[in-house]
Amino acid sequence: AGSRVIDTIALSLRLLTWTLDVSNAFFHVPEDEPPREWLAAYRLEHPGADVRWRGLTILYGRRKGPQMWTRWVAALLVDLGCVQCVVAPQFFGHPTGVYNEIHMDDFHTAAALEAGLSFIAQLRSKVMLKVEVPHYPGSTYSHLKRTREVYPHGVFLRAKESLTDSIVNALVSTPIINGILC
Repeated sequence: AGSRVIDTIALSLRLLTWTLDVSNAFFHVPEDEPPREWLAAYRLEHPGADVRWRGLTILYGRRKGPQMWTRWVAALLVDLGCVQCVVAPQFFGHPTGVYNEIHMDDFHTAAALEAGLSFIAQLRSKVMLKVEVPHYPGSTYSHLKRTREVYPHGVFLRAKESLTDSIVNALVSTPIINGILC
């Protein structure tokens, strides 16, 4: 439901939308403790060795990785001038009229063309970012497993085919007597 808020903001303010994907998100986040599993295994293989390893960034598979990434990216956006929504902390607004919804390493952004490009350039200077072109009217894109079709008057979210197939099958197999589904 969160990404539909960005669609609504874009529609009401006549903004473009972008989908951004951070490459190797966890590798941007500094590690705050050594990985104990590696140290224990290394010390078993090399008894008496006084070696300490310290990871520089969070590794994938760490239980606390997603939480640390979320904190790190929120702090980054605040440093870039965004204001985090108190009620829904995955939303960030920027004074230049750039609105972001973050879902792990994906951004769904709404902004005017120049403001969006400027903000994305700032963000790109801090993280490795895969950016799609702005979603102009006439384009179709997918974000968080929902396909969107952009029109001049709004964004249409296409339903999952499995859902519509289930509805059609239920309607086809349900008898109708005197105009009432039975």
